[in-house]
Amino acid sequence: MKINKAIAVAFIICIFGIFIISCSPLASIKNNITSKESSKSQVVFEVKASNKVNFTYDSSVIEGTLKLQLIDGDGKVIENFQTNKKGLEQVSLEKAGEYTLLAAYDNFIGNYKISVNR
Repeated sequence: MKINKAIAVAFIICIFGIFIISCSPLASIKNNITSKESSKSQVVFEVKASNKVNFTYDSSVIEGTLKLQLIDGDGKVIENFQTNKKGLEQVSLEKAGEYTLLAAYDNFIGNYKISVNR
């Protein structure tokens, strides 16, 4: 009886661990800026060829400009995400390699959050 209980607990822990790992984003950036600022924030993540990835984004621009972009390893902008909006986009990435999520802002007050999941 104790062995069956131990096996059941181990199985539940494994399933829970797999669920947690699969739900974690590949990359994420966020910031809340309360006084005018100009800067950029970026995070790099890696994907395999022909992967579809999901981007969740949310931003509020009170003042200034904000760009949320997906950039490939060659420096080419793959996607410009809408600002002052909340949304979800699925993007097909044809090439394997490193990609960058970039948030660039100028005289910006507001907040943003963008994350990428498989």
